[in-house]
Amino acid sequence: MTTTSSIVYWNREKARYETEKVYGESFIKWLYETKSGLTLADHLLSKIFISQLYGMYQSSFLSRHKIKKFISDFEIKMDDYESDSFSSFNDFLFEVLKAEQDIFLKVPLLCRHFAKVAILDLRKHLAI
Repeated sequence: MTTTSSIVYWNREKARYETEKVYGESFIKWLYETKSGLTLADHLLSKIFISQLYGMYQSSFLSRHKIKKFISDFEIKMDDYESDSFSSFNDFLFEVLKAEQDIFLKVPLLCRHFAKVAILDLRKHLAI
């Protein structure tokens, strides 16, 4: 089996390379990099029923316990949210991602500016 490398990106604010955090990284690596994981994925986890069941779990109150650890692991600034106000993990993700998306939907010129700056920054660091 081949092993995947980490996702590395250039953090312009800190002027250094950093490794992207991946939710469930150890499970994903096991799933796609081991024979037993690939077998499980092919024969069980890829079934629609399992996907729907997992989605129902993530949308249920049973998944709420994952929220605080996710906030901590991914260093999410929760100034605008109350971490106890979410009914499920999916509810939490939807609200946080929606808030992030709203920023860019309201300011499309800012998005283009950031994209241009990122491309120029990448060219500078890769000497393109």
